[in-house]
Amino acid sequence: MIRWRLLLAIGLVMITGCGNGGNSGVHASNESVADYIDFGDKRYLNAWELSLLESTKIDKIGVVERGSRISGNNAVYEIEGYPDRDVVAVQDDSAAIATIENRTGYSIYVLFEGADQPSHDPNLLDLPVEKVNIYRGTRLLHTYEGEDVRTIQRLLDQKGPDNEFRTDAAARLTVLFITANTLGYNYGITEKDGAYGLAHRESKLPADIARFFAE
Repeated sequence: MIRWRLLLAIGLVMITGCGNGGNSGVHASNESVADYIDFGDKRYLNAWELSLLESTKIDKIGVVERGSRISGNNAVYEIEGYPDRDVVAVQDDSAAIATIENRTGYSIYVLFEGADQPSHDPNLLDLPVEKVNIYRGTRLLHTYEGEDVRTIQRLLDQKGPDNEFRTDAAARLTVLFITANTLGYNYGITEKDGAYGLAHRESKLPADIARFFAE
């Protein structure tokens, strides 16, 4: 299975790489490279791979004080199962978040205390996947369970080299993995000449995956 935590770590490197070696905080000069919010005197980074599964399991706790993409005053919510508020949901009316269509109206942000500090990303990969939803835009195409889930995971793991499946078209398909957690994780899928690719890696997926995306 794709390790989305590695992707978040790459994002942290991007943030801290431009700063001075003796300061692990985020510097004003490079804030533009990160999708962050400030809330409660803390900094959070967008985790676009994460998706809120149930909007009934959040409670408003304040508003964004400052953000690189989301403006101030957008509502911030505590998520059930994350009482320490190291992972929060934020009101987000954007049409898309990174390579993912915004189906829920919320973005997920994870506490960032510095590149040399422990990560606060949730361990969703330790949980079994109950089902997989496939979306075209914001429209649900299919729901898969059982052996189909394992097949989809295996096919995504068999992606080709990075940067070898490039297209100018935006990702229109999304694969959402649903667990028993309040959060799921998802990936954007691009399409070109009848083939499919993993959007954020620009890597081609095996031809067998096409049957899961059929209308």
